Amino acid sequence: QAVMHYRLGDYLCAVDYGTQCLTVAQELGNLPLVQEVLDHLGNSYRHQGNLSQALDYMNRSLALARQIQDQPAEVRALNNLAMVYRARGKNHQAAAIYRASLAIANGLGDLTIQMQILQNLGNTCKSLRHYGQAIRCYETFLDLHQSQTPGLADPTTLRRILTHLTSATLAAS
Repeated sequence: QAVMHYRLGDYLCAVDYGTQCLTVAQELGNLPLVQEVLDHLGNSYRHQGNLSQALDYMNRSLALARQIQDQPAEVRALNNLAMVYRARGKNHQAAAIYRASLAIANGLGDLTIQMQILQNLGNTCKSLRHYGQAIRCYETFLDLHQSQTPGLADPTTLRRILTHLTSATLAAS
């Protein structure tokens, strides 16, 4: 129920069902499920604009992902944590978290998540006016897409990356 309401954008119900699910998962001792629910709750609170609650749940999600040594979950938790920092206007911290996430994703070889992180890191670097870093992120994104995974990103995402790459290149000039 929590995931369904989250996907529908009904974050209030997602939090309600997520809280219930968290209690059950904790009672069962199902740590991977606890970690996943913490992640969903953090995202739901972020979408509601409750960034302090989002930060709390995301930090707990990250700590648990590391404890159970689930690297894909750690990458997701780091990315979601970075989004909270961006929403709080703390772009330097967000960029550092995205870099840590990218290092793990590179080790996992998950090209889809690498491209997502590169896009987010590029956008974060661009907002910090670190244009050279943003350009490298966007170019790496395009390299991954064009040489290794044709068709992985949708045309809208590719246009957005090219637009960001162009504006970062012009700003760097």
